[in-house]
Amino acid sequence: MNKPKKITSENISDSSDNISDDILVTTRQSLPISLLRTRELIMSDIRPILQKYDLTEQQWRFLRVVTETENADASFIAHKACLHAPSVTRILRNLIERGYVQSHVSANDKRRVIIKPTAKAHKIITAVLRETNLAFEQLRQIIGAKRWKNLVDLLIEVRDEINNHHQKK
Repeated sequence: MNKPKKITSENISDSSDNISDDILVTTRQSLPISLLRTRELIMSDIRPILQKYDLTEQQWRFLRVVTETENADASFIAHKACLHAPSVTRILRNLIERGYVQSHVSANDKRRVIIKPTAKAHKIITAVLRETNLAFEQLRQIIGAKRWKNLVDLLIEVRDEINNHHQKK
């Protein structure tokens, strides 16, 4: 099987006549853009709740992962919370200062730093979840609970299939 030719600025024609209609996708039909736009609409209902508790979206994702996981380290949190490693370091420092998490060196692997939530983290997670769950319930009512569940299930399937494909490369 031939490898696809790498597209560069040198081998792209200036003329749009060479672009077939089947590859022209409007931004409305673009999956990445559609996902981003939907995320932004959803987060417009969630951001005010996070701001009320003085949390950023990234801090919220960090805390969610830490409270759902035993023995989480920074790389695991970065992966599961969709955060860049430098952001995790900054967020960790901030959340330690605010008393939401504690860290200690792993007894089994001195190179790993284990991050654990404090009682204060569990308290704020519970409070924020109460409010975000209400916001999500309103969104589910708008599109329907069955469609909401189907969408989440489909996105999980797509993510898993793409992950499996990437792992086989």
